[in-house]
Amino acid sequence: MKLFDFYYQSPLGVLRIQLSHNFLTYVGWAKNNESFSTQPPTFSLLIHTRQQFDEYFKNQRKYFELPYNLEGSPFQKKVWSQTKKILFGQTAYYKDIANDINCKSAQAVGNALHANPLCLIIPCHRVISLNKQGGGYSGGIKIKNQLLQLELETL
Repeated sequence: MKLFDFYYQSPLGVLRIQLSHNFLTYVGWAKNNESFSTQPPTFSLLIHTRQQFDEYFKNQRKYFELPYNLEGSPFQKKVWSQTKKILFGQTAYYKDIANDINCKSAQAVGNALHANPLCLIIPCHRVISLNKQGGGYSGGIKIKNQLLQLELETL
């Protein structure tokens, strides 16, 4: 299976998108030192992905309808599946997700979310810590807070 890398310039930063011809395999925030070019869409899936991201950032989309393939441990997949249930504009605590999947460790949930290969699609930015410090996020706390604010403004 051949994978292709593309980049999407969002209002909050650059997203790296990896896909095969049929499904997304990775969406994550590009690192500062990562070189990129925003190539014109060539795959139908990439066109749909960019369109849905555009709609999300313009407050016109509340969830994504894109095919993807997740690779991870059974525990990670369970955490990601539960996280996907968090509705647009809402948040959940790491501890809540742990309880929902019968896990005793909020930290284990945080570790699974740290490995989330599809940010935005699996909305790990909606998971926060009990002490309201936000918790971690692959794009950084500033982007996490901006995403939450974007969603709250849309409601």
